[in-house]
Amino acid sequence: AAGGANWTTGWSVSADIARNGTYTDLVRATGAAKEGFTVKSKAGSGGTDNRVIFDVSGSVESTSAFDLNVCRPWGGASKARWVHVSPSGMLTSRRDTSASPAPSC
Repeated sequence: AAGGANWTTGWSVSADIARNGTYTDLVRATGAAKEGFTVKSKAGSGGTDNRVIFDVSGSVESTSAFDLNVCRPWGGASKARWVHVSPSGMLTSRRDTSASPAPSC
């Protein structure tokens, strides 16, 4: 898929305690993926590829869905993991990223 964001160098989880849209309260930061691994994302319509936001009920805010591909240094798309976040906030994971909207491995 065209576009997408690369999360390989790490990511952070922030909260909007003030509920003003700033997300300045850091909950957790994660460093880079292990050498050779890549993490790529793609948001559904209405979202941005470099972040996924959950509302207070756990649903995905501002997008129809969100997809992450976790790519291994061996095996290509058939050995990679596709993590899909549905609009309700439910996560599913499966091997083989070939049908994922996120950039391929």
